[in-house]
Amino acid sequence: GTSSKSYRAAGNWDRVLATAKDGAFKKTYLLIQLGHNDGSERPERHTELPEYKANMARFVDEARAAGAIPVLITPVTDRRWIGGKLQPGMKPWADLTAEVGREKKVTVIDLYGKSFAWVGKQDATASAWMAPGQPSAAVLEAAKAGMTLGVLAPPPEPPLAAGAVRPAPAVAPDGKPRSGPFDYVHIGAQTAPVFAGMVGDGIRAQVKDLAPYVVKAKT
Repeated sequence: GTSSKSYRAAGNWDRVLATAKDGAFKKTYLLIQLGHNDGSERPERHTELPEYKANMARFVDEARAAGAIPVLITPVTDRRWIGGKLQPGMKPWADLTAEVGREKKVTVIDLYGKSFAWVGKQDATASAWMAPGQPSAAVLEAAKAGMTLGVLAPPPEPPLAAGAVRPAPAVAPDGKPRSGPFDYVHIGAQTAPVFAGMVGDGIRAQVKDLAPYVVKAKT
């Protein structure tokens, strides 16, 4: 739930750097991925894009100064659809992450590109079922038309009329129940291995020191 600004403000980054400096490991790699919450309307999280880029560059510089090896990961795609097309909502942050990587000569694992391509091959209904929680009837109805309700989360279900009975929730395509909050950003347990596998594949291909420690995800 943090952005490139609030992560530092909360003192989290100081703790990371302290660990990097303690000399307990032969090499210390820092996997750095932020961006989703930088677009938040909450002032303690919100950054403009130039500030986000500057923050990411600063993370890289300070990681190196602490003796660590930074690896940047672009943010995973969100899952908002319009007219049957997945929208590139996180692309500006992903592009800037990649730009910092080029400028600082840092390895960049392009999770955004891989996840956007994979989700885009599905449809709005399938992507709704990727959330941790149960999509509402309204969400699924909109998804049939290739649309997403709201920006991050759908509106609450309308109240029932007197004597009415709410229909049973739809059954997921895989038959497994969903529990937890529903939104178009977070990923449920059923789909998490797919996106984790994308990061794992990137580490194995691009960060040779870590490759032996990464197990291929079962999807």
